[in-house]
Amino acid sequence: MANLLLLLARRIAAILKAYFARVSADGGITLDRNHTKEVYADVIDYEPSLIQSCDSGKAGTLYSIIPSQELLLYQYTGAAAAYSLRSLSAGTIYVVKVRRSGDDAELDFTASQVSDGTLAAWVRAGGGTEDGFVTTWYDQSGNTNNATQATAASQPKIVSSGTLVTENGKAAVDFDGSDDFLRDTFTIGNPVTLFVTAQAQTTNKFIIDTGVGVNINSLWTTTSADQIRWLNGSGIIVSYTHGTQALFSGVSNGSSSSISVNGSITTGTLGTTAMDGVSIGVAGNDNIATHLDGTIQEIIIYASDQSANLTGIEDNINDYYNIYP
Repeated sequence: MANLLLLLARRIAAILKAYFARVSADGGITLDRNHTKEVYADVIDYEPSLIQSCDSGKAGTLYSIIPSQELLLYQYTGAAAAYSLRSLSAGTIYVVKVRRSGDDAELDFTASQVSDGTLAAWVRAGGGTEDGFVTTWYDQSGNTNNATQATAASQPKIVSSGTLVTENGKAAVDFDGSDDFLRDTFTIGNPVTLFVTAQAQTTNKFIIDTGVGVNINSLWTTTSADQIRWLNGSGIIVSYTHGTQALFSGVSNGSSSSISVNGSITTGTLGTTAMDGVSIGVAGNDNIATHLDGTIQEIIIYASDQSANLTGIEDNINDYYNIYP
């Protein structure tokens, strides 16, 4: 009985804490430095959670809690790197750093600030052409494998003429097909499992290459207009219609390899070369001809064979992006 009462008391306390949360009162980590919206990380019911409270002046009126249990990286742990414009982890503060064209100022943004108009408004405030470019796509896995681009001309776009770039209503990063890419260097061995939400406009382009100096575990739009290849060695080729948003999943694990497009899986055999980093929107060897012309919304990389979790992870991603039935 005592244990039951203690558990009940904890539950009640957690509920009260959630509904009357205040940054100034409960020690949450403030995510919005300007407090235009009080968005912060805290512990709800003894689990890390993201809390989004209403506009400044009404602190304590909660409008959204994202339980850790609903976040992808809480459900499926062990990612080596994870890039997205939505929250994948309760430990995530900022998801992206953006440079605005008007004055070249740079600022970090949370997932909610990307989606609620804060990012686009900040870019517009800089004047000029009102474009926003990604300088850093933060790794949400906790491994700080942040993908960056210091060269302004090679930074992909996230705000175009003052409007957030979207794909099917969700924020996206736009690669121009000429010289845009993001990159980070880190080493993991095979097997590797990759999840990518993207669309590629043209053939013979790399959506992602988990290599820096060579092409390893790459997602490549082939010279055919209706195919894509999961490449490590000879690769596995499957159907894909260029110019359409899709969820790609690839497992590189020798003879137990596979690629899935919108939940439809094809098995095959791939090489087992270890990866040495991530090149987003280009081949690792910087072949100019293979720069992506298209958008990317999410990339999750596991240094393990996630075949057993493939459907669960795909469902989580598709529930958010609503790509296929």
